[in-house]
Formats: sequence, C-alpha cells, structure tokens
Amino acid sequence: MNTRKISIVISVVFSIVIFSSLSANAAWYTCKVDSVGATSANACVRLTDTDATPDFSRNWFFLAGNNVNQMLATVLTAASMGANVLVNCEGTEPFDNILGIYVSP
Repeated sequence: MNTRKISIVISVVFSIVIFSSLSANAAWYTCKVDSVGATSANACVRLTDTDATPDFSRNWFFLAGNNVNQMLATVLTAASMGANVLVNCEGTEPFDNILGIYVSP
C-alpha cells in the first residue's frame, strides 16, 4: 500500500471517530418548561426532565444552532400551552446546548 492510500484511510477513520464522538453525548429528553429567557448573546430555557428518575431538574440550557428563533418559538408555545417539550441536549449540565426541540404530543 502506498503512502497516499494510507493517509486517506487514516483520515477517513479519524473523521468517523471524531464525528461519532461528537454526537454520542447528545440525547433526547421529555421535559417540563420551567422558565424561558434570553441574555444579550443567547436564548435560554430552564427545563426539568420528566422521567421517573430524572437526569436533571430546573437546569438552564442554551438554545443553539441556526434555528434559535424557531426553537424559542417552540418553547414559548409549549410554555403557553402547559405542554412538555422533547429536547435533544448535548448534555445534562447547566448551560449545555439544546440542538433540537419539539412540543411533546
């Protein structure tokens, strides 16, 4: 095998490892909306996991990505309806990012 082929194989394997580790931490949770707000730089939402053994309670999260306005509208709709939200979180620590959000059926 020549050096060029080895470089390509190593690059592909490295890329797969990096991208799989980035998405491995994200998970979906059904949550109660406790509060909604914004800072000068971020839209934020305070959520409580509704699972029988919750992973977090009353944690603030940032709304992240290109669809912040749409996610904020979704959170405000759920809050006004008293509905739960289904969120895709990068983690469960305070101020982790929310990557996606839906009003829970």
